[in-house]
Amino acid sequence: MVLIPGFGFHASVWEPLVARLGGDYTARAVDLPGYGGAPAADPAAPPDWPEDAHWVGWSLGGVLALDAVRRGSRPRSLALIGAAPRMVRNADWPHAIEPGAFAAFAEAVARDPAAALRRFAALVAQGDRRARQVREQLR
Repeated sequence: MVLIPGFGFHASVWEPLVARLGGDYTARAVDLPGYGGAPAADPAAPPDWPEDAHWVGWSLGGVLALDAVRRGSRPRSLALIGAAPRMVRNADWPHAIEPGAFAAFAEAVARDPAAALRRFAALVAQGDRRARQVREQLR
């Protein structure tokens, strides 16, 4: 199983799930290009994720996994968590983030990346009965 994190997070976000899986599955959490210890990569290059595995993509990780499949990668299966074919709403896909909200978030990241990611972690945890713990874990 290949576990692909979302925007702003690296492979360690999957540690609680990997721990719960125990020895039942071989799970490999990967970093997105430029995150954690992973070098930046050519966006057109296929990911180096094994195709004989089940891929699980969260948010942006799911979008990148979908893109890899569109470009020819063939995992055993692909599960998406909080992911959609598009991140930003348009006429063909109205189920995504408003362009203005996305632009404002991009500006916030450019202005103060650490503060924007703290806010993003708070939004991810919003509504969870353990929101404070989740926020801390994501940080």
